[in-house]
Amino acid sequence: MTSVPAADPRPEDPVEPADPAGPADVAESPAPQPRPRASVVAAWFVVVEALFVLTTAPALVWLLVLDWRASDLPLAVALLIPVGPATAASVFAWRKLADEPDLGPVRAFWRGYRLDWADALRVWTPALAVLAVLAVNLVNLRGSDLPAVFGVVGGVVAVIALVWTGHALVVVSLFSFRWRDVARIGTFFLVFRWRPTLGLLAIAALAGAVVVLVGAWLLLPLASVLTFLLWWNARPLVAEIHRRFVVGAPEAPQPKPWPGLDAADAEETGADDAPDDARADG
Repeated sequence: MTSVPAADPRPEDPVEPADPAGPADVAESPAPQPRPRASVVAAWFVVVEALFVLTTAPALVWLLVLDWRASDLPLAVALLIPVGPATAASVFAWRKLADEPDLGPVRAFWRGYRLDWADALRVWTPALAVLAVLAVNLVNLRGSDLPAVFGVVGGVVAVIALVWTGHALVVVSLFSFRWRDVARIGTFFLVFRWRPTLGLLAIAALAGAVVVLVGAWLLLPLASVLTFLLWWNARPLVAEIHRRFVVGAPEAPQPKPWPGLDAADAEETGADDAPDDARADG
């Protein structure tokens, strides 16, 4: 997908892209909507959960029959791949519940899935592979003579990779950036915004507690709750992206959308890149 460093928002976000060479228009987030009724929210949870299960269960059910030996790791990683696009679609749906509750959860989820699946795979698949390698190394440390510090370092790297992946999935769920800009923005929020990072760690700790106390199988029925928490935790992150990185945002440096952008990147911010609005449903 082609997009500019200062990204255009996903469809239905009423932000018009600005010409970086000209005066910047103000990019505002959608106006807040009245809170939906409790019955509407409950219906969204049920539907999003059902659609998450529909898009992941055909692969995840096979995880229940694995022996979880080292030889089964490549298959386990492959079976977890559908979780990335389903998570991105769920975050997109929860954003629509906040902005457009009348849209309906089915339409919101499938629209998010259609727009996000490719970007989500570009983020999720490499991160999943890195986490899998780290997990194997940590398991193999138990029977080796290596110092325990290697386990500590591996655990820290795994936590950093997990948090970065959570930030990056939120970004690709709601915005259209090039992959390298997703990596940069994910790293920016990982390093400089500790509250969303702590929130992601809390969500990961909750999921880990569920696995240890009950079993990994319970994560699938709780998918709608966990993805809602992911979206809820990311609201400050999303607001800051609108303010600093969206084309025409009042705080977005022009022509450089964020520190570290080189001159070649700045030249790519022209009008030849199609905004997401061009991909909206008819």
